[in-house]
Amino acid sequence: MITVSLSIIQITHMKNYFVTGTDTGVGKTYFISKFTQQFINSISINIVKPIESGCELKNGNLVAYDTGIYSEIINKDISKICKYPLQGQFSPHRALKEINKEVTCDELKFFTESQYINNGINFVEGCGGFKSPIATMCLNSDFVKKLDIPIILVIKNKLGCINHTLLTIEMIESLKLNLKLIIFNRFNKEDDSHFEELKDFVKNYDIYNWQGQDFHPEILKKL
Repeated sequence: MITVSLSIIQITHMKNYFVTGTDTGVGKTYFISKFTQQFINSISINIVKPIESGCELKNGNLVAYDTGIYSEIINKDISKICKYPLQGQFSPHRALKEINKEVTCDELKFFTESQYINNGINFVEGCGGFKSPIATMCLNSDFVKKLDIPIILVIKNKLGCINHTLLTIEMIESLKLNLKLIIFNRFNKEDDSHFEELKDFVKNYDIYNWQGQDFHPEILKKL
C-alpha cells in the first residue's frame, strides 16, 4: 500500500475531469473506482455518470452497474450520480430511441454540473469511446465540449491501441480541448511494449503506465 503525503494532495478548489476512452471496455470505470478507493480518505472525490445504458430491470427498477459501484465507493445515492439509467446493451442514443425518449447534451450538462462538489475532484464518466453516442444526437466529444473541462483518456493495452490513441488525440486537439492525462491500462499484463512504442509518438502529454495496482501519489501532481 502506498503512503500518501497530505501535503501533496491538498485540494482547496474544484477540479473537474471528463474520463473517456479510445473505445468501450477499456477500463474507465475501473480507473475511476480504483483511484477513488485509494485516495478518498485523503481528498474529496465525487463521481458523476449522468447517463448509463446496459442497465437491468430488477423489482421494477433499472439497476445501473457502473453507477452502483460508484454509489458504494463514495456513499452517494445512485440518483445523484446517474439521472438517466437505460436498458439495452448498446449506446444511450439507441437506448433512448428504443423507448421514444430524447435526452439532450444540455440536459446532461445541467445535471452533471448540479452535482459537482466545490472543493475536490469531480470525475465525469462518459459512455464508450470519445466519439461514441452518449445522448440524443450527441457524442461524448459534444458533451465534453459543452462541459469545457480537461480530459483523462483511458487506453487498453492491446494490439491496435496506438492507432486508436493517436486518432483520439487528433480529434481532441482538433476540438481545442485540454487532454490532461493519458492512462495506459495494462490490466495486470506484464508486457508493456505497446506503452514504450506509444511514448515515441506521444511526447506532448503525460502518460501513466498503470498495471491495475495502487497509484503512485505523483499521479495527483498531474491532475
